[in-house]
Amino acid sequence: MEINLPPGMSAEDFQKAIDSVTKQTKKKVPDEEPVVFKEWESSNNLLRVYRGTYRGREQLSIRRFYQEEGSSEWKFGKGVTFDYEDIDPILEALQEMKIWCEEHPHEEKE
Repeated sequence: MEINLPPGMSAEDFQKAIDSVTKQTKKKVPDEEPVVFKEWESSNNLLRVYRGTYRGREQLSIRRFYQEEGSSEWKFGKGVTFDYEDIDPILEALQEMKIWCEEHPHEEKE
């Protein structure tokens, strides 16, 4: 297929123009409401295990939320996000961690 470019326009400029139009016309997929599997408060934080979406992409997350002083709003804190295929290895590692912790009880320091 042959395209006649306007006078003075290079093939690179044409490609940039096409890319710009393509980016603008891509449909933005709205983020879905998260599916919360479990959440609990711990050490003045909220821990949440959930499925969410970001820019239309599925995410599975374990995240800590925090509140700023004087606020009742929970804000995103540190966490980890992973793909579905990583669930089984993560569960295996957590089970091994639990066994290790039971075999090596934590002693409270005074």
